Amino acid sequence: MSELVTRRTLLSSGAALGIGSLAGCSGLLASDESSDSWPMARHGPGGHAANPSAPGPKDSLSEAWSLSVEDLRSDAGLEAVMSNLSAPVVADGSIFVASWESVMRQDGSADSRACYVHKIAESGEITWSSEPLTSSVVQANSPVSLAVVSGTVYLVAPDSAYETGLYALDAESGEVLWEHEKYALGEPIVHDGEVIVEGSTEIGTVYAVSTDGSHAWTYTATDEEGNVRHPTGTVAVDDQRTYLPLRDGIHAVDRSGERAWHTDVTFMDSFSENRAYPGSPVAGDLLYAPVGQARQTDGKLFALDPADGSVRWDFQPDFDADRRRQAIERVPENESHTGLRLGVYGPPALADGTLYVFGYELPASELDEWWTSDSLDYYAPKLYALSAENGSVEWETPLDGPHVWTAPVVADGTVYFPVGDEEAWLLAIDAESGDVLNRMDGYPSVTTRTAVAGERLYVSEFSGDLLAIGPT
Repeated sequence: MSELVTRRTLLSSGAALGIGSLAGCSGLLASDESSDSWPMARHGPGGHAANPSAPGPKDSLSEAWSLSVEDLRSDAGLEAVMSNLSAPVVADGSIFVASWESVMRQDGSADSRACYVHKIAESGEITWSSEPLTSSVVQANSPVSLAVVSGTVYLVAPDSAYETGLYALDAESGEVLWEHEKYALGEPIVHDGEVIVEGSTEIGTVYAVSTDGSHAWTYTATDEEGNVRHPTGTVAVDDQRTYLPLRDGIHAVDRSGERAWHTDVTFMDSFSENRAYPGSPVAGDLLYAPVGQARQTDGKLFALDPADGSVRWDFQPDFDADRRRQAIERVPENESHTGLRLGVYGPPALADGTLYVFGYELPASELDEWWTSDSLDYYAPKLYALSAENGSVEWETPLDGPHVWTAPVVADGTVYFPVGDEEAWLLAIDAESGDVLNRMDGYPSVTTRTAVAGERLYVSEFSGDLLAIGPT
């Protein structure tokens, strides 16, 4: 047994997990990028959230089938207060999802139970469910996540004992191939024979494991007091570097784990003492870094040169700054409010030279005593299409409801984006013009990331249902 890997089964001499000969800028095999696959949380290691070869549901925005977590549970005798499903990933038409359950203790804390991986056929039938992978998992800020590349499922399921968290399973059988003995968090990003995950205070900021389970490299960033910094979003990867969003900006790390550059794109919010920090970046010809937290700070999108981190351009929607300032100055001193935070938020989707990103502007209506009601009533949500080269606006589409906190995805010239609050709906928007092509009512309001493969869109509700949207 190696120092870092526990072998539950012997790997064949042919290196069953190896993908070191991968070609292309994505570091994936052609089969992993087929129209029937969505191998990682944001499709590929660059985080583009686009599957250009998949037709998508387009005119068929209706439920094809659904599975509840009760259908997937391997420990059906356990009554759980809350059931959880990971974001789905797709490989060659099969859907992979992980489930785990949270049982509330009397003191109000959550006891998360064992995690299972499930393979589901395109028809919605369960192909297999894995053995229980952990005695418990960390639920709150460290959800379970998956990637499926070259016939192997890579699972991040952080154990509450802070001992393990990264697993490899055979995608055909569900058999556990290896378990890494270092703690892992975040979403696994697979690129050119390496699996990159978030580490811990004891391990480092991020580390990479070869696809045979051996350790490759670790990168550690620290603050002024020497404390290990943790990513504020999912890393993006290209052929040269891994790009980390941290509270002090973007760090670029080379293939050996050494820092190549650091760019501070953070800024202080105009009307609070909150510092806006980056979320999940997107790696294309430029590196696109969203900076800001919705309803907490203003939001901007920065485009950086991936070679040296220099800022090529930044974007924030035009709005009447004086009108906002006057509205905030009218708030009585004894009234609390979240402010009118404006800008663009969340990782953009990138397809065919265009970025698609969500944002808030001020409404045309009077602001009146805006602080006395739900502040979302005084936001004008929009979806923007920007030139990836220079940040110019190609189109902007007003949305008839607030954002439900998931990012847009793109397939075959169509942008899919959910809006709403307690009641939500899914919009299909023409990527070229911004025109709304179709709408699905009854969409879940709290969801994971979305996958588009073939003619279907797959999404997990936070409550534990897996939905397939598209033709039956």
